[in-house]
Amino acid sequence: MKFIKDVFKTRILSPYENRTSFSVSEYTYTPNIKIGYFGSVDYRKGIDLLLDAISSLSEEKLSLTVVGKLYEDSPENRTIKQRILNQSNIIYFQSQSKFNLIRILQDVDIIVLPSRVDNLPNTLLESLGMGKIVVGPNAWGFEEVIEDGVNGFLFEVGSQSSLTETLKVILSLSNEERGTVCMKAKEFISNYSSDYVFSNCMEVYNQCIKISNNICVE
Repeated sequence: MKFIKDVFKTRILSPYENRTSFSVSEYTYTPNIKIGYFGSVDYRKGIDLLLDAISSLSEEKLSLTVVGKLYEDSPENRTIKQRILNQSNIIYFQSQSKFNLIRILQDVDIIVLPSRVDNLPNTLLESLGMGKIVVGPNAWGFEEVIEDGVNGFLFEVGSQSSLTETLKVILSLSNEERGTVCMKAKEFISNYSSDYVFSNCMEVYNQCIKISNNICVE
């Protein structure tokens, strides 16, 4: 049975793994808000939407940290690469080890995953597990994980204007309001621990066995 449990191990990156409680006072923000983007730096992932949204919020003191592989396989991706490498308010890292990624994640305030196309990325769960404010599209499974305004924020998939408005909402929140969202994110992600996943899978298996036994008896 131990072997089966190992199959369902779910690893969520977090420096808080041994902690069970959090305080809103832990989540404080300076006027210089750091936004993070983690994943393939690709048009399909909507990174250009984020770049445009940040540019339209030029009155805000925002910086962007980008971690991931740059691509040059299309005109869109070549333009994205040039924008990232040439804008003074963007810090770029190539793909990083898990240890370094945690350190970078800890340093940002808001994580934006603006995908045009995706499939419930691990980055979403890892970011929530870090107790970060996460912004994602209202599609591709994000809407099944993020309760808009509660444990994260959603925007209209593919819409730069919607993303911009969502960021404005977040920037208008007080430290306490942002802290509450971060705490709710941590609470939600606890449902993705290996013990929780294993317990639920075993419950489903046991139900299937009961149904199968009943069918055989009949």
